[in-house]
Amino acid sequence: MKEGLIPIGKMAAMNRVSVPTLRLYDEKELLKPRYIDPETGYRYYDINQNARLEMIAYMKELGMSLAQITQVLQKEDISLIEELLSQKNEQIHQQMRQLKAQHDAVERAILSIERYRKSPSTGTFSLEYIDRRFAWGIPCSYNFYQDDVHSYEKVLRELRLKLESEGFPQIHSYNIGTSILRENFLDGCFVADRIFIFTGDWNEGDRPACRWWKAACMPVSIWITTTTKCAALSCCGNIARR
Repeated sequence: MKEGLIPIGKMAAMNRVSVPTLRLYDEKELLKPRYIDPETGYRYYDINQNARLEMIAYMKELGMSLAQITQVLQKEDISLIEELLSQKNEQIHQQMRQLKAQHDAVERAILSIERYRKSPSTGTFSLEYIDRRFAWGIPCSYNFYQDDVHSYEKVLRELRLKLESEGFPQIHSYNIGTSILRENFLDGCFVADRIFIFTGDWNEGDRPACRWWKAACMPVSIWITTTTKCAALSCCGNIARR
C-alpha cells in the first residue's frame, strides 16, 4: 500500500512545512494522507498531493484562515474565493488606515517633545508658526480659566463623549486645545470659548459632524509652568491650550 508513496517527513521537507503542520492539516481535513500504516500510524502521501498543499500555502499567504481554506476546498466555488478575498482586502485596508493613524500620532508626539524641550521660561510671550491643522470641537460649558481644573475635566469629558458618539477614534489629552475669542483676549478677559481636538487630514466623508476648521497661523504663545504647555492667540482669534 505504501509503495511509491512519500513518508510524512519527506513530504514536509519537500514543501517546506513542518511535520506537525501536516498532522494538523490531516486533523482539519485539509490534506488527508493517502495511506496510514495501521501498525505504526505513520502517514504517507502521494506526490500529486503537492498541488493541494501548495494551494493551501498560497491561500494562507493571502491571509485566509484554515477554516476558510477548508470551506473553499470543499465547495470548490470561485465566487466564494472572491468573496473571502474581498473581505480580506477590506480588512487589510482597515489595518493600513490604523497603522497610518498610529504613525501620525507617533510623529506628533515626537514634535510635541521637541517643542517642550525648546519651550521658553514661564510667562514668556512668543510668536510661532503652526502649519495647517484640522480640529473638531464644541462650545465650552464652563469657564475653567476662572474656575479650576475640575471644570476643565468636565468640559474635556463632554468633548470625548461627543466625539465618541460621532465615531471618532480614541483621543488623548495631548491633542486637546481650547480657544478664547480675540476680543476677549485683547481685553484681558479670559473666557473659554471652545474646546477641540487637533487631528490629521481626514477625508470629507470620514470626519465626524462636530464643528471643525483648518488654518495655518502665527499665534502669540504664553508659556506657563504646568504639566502641559499653554499656547495663546492665533491670527484667527483663537487661544489654544496644548
